[in-house]
Amino acid sequence: SMDDAIVSLDKEQHLMFFNHSFQRQFLTPEILEDHKRGIPITAVRIFRSPDVLEMIQQVLSAKSLEKRQLSFPLVDSSGSRDFSVTTSPLKENQSGE
Repeated sequence: SMDDAIVSLDKEQHLMFFNHSFQRQFLTPEILEDHKRGIPITAVRIFRSPDVLEMIQQVLSAKSLEKRQLSFPLVDSSGSRDFSVTTSPLKENQSGE
């Protein structure tokens, strides 16, 4: 079975959380090293698919779930792969974040 690649971005589209499957498929060694050093990583730097970036923008503005079937390249340059992508806003905390 395939592991879901899970990532969380903040309102500025900075990387907040990711699981091992996401790391393996989408984060280059350079991005991972920058993340470990505390350098903010944006969605634009991670995703090379305009469709994924559009979905992120959509969920941030509309605050609604969106699902699409997309094909985009993997980090290891082994070609493209089809993904079922779901974007969903996280619930805001008391401070409005």
